[in-house]
Order: sequence, then structure tokens, then C-alpha cells
Amino acid sequence: MQNIIESHKDKINYATCMTKYLYDKHIKIFDYAQFAESYKYITREAVLCIAD
Repeated sequence: MQNIIESHKDKINYATCMTKYLYDKHIKIFDYAQFAESYKYITREAVLCIAD
């Protein structure tokens, strides 16, 4: 039972931290998908370079 509680606590803490990070960077939460889209290709290219 404690593992379940810890798991939920981690998720809540992560969500709170992410929200604070986005607000600190002046990124509206609803704009997150647009914000993350630009990193999708950068991350993909970095992974492909490492994989080669």
C-alpha cells in the first residue's frame, strides 16, 4: 500500500514541479505541446547520432 501512495505522491510532485517550471519560463500550460514539439526533432537527431 505504501508503494501505491509513494507512486501517486511522485506523480503529484512531478506535475507540480513541471507546472512551476513552465510558469517560470513564461510558457502557458496549454502551450506545452507546441513548446515540446520543437524538442522532438532535436532529441530524435541526438539519439540517432548516438546510435550510429
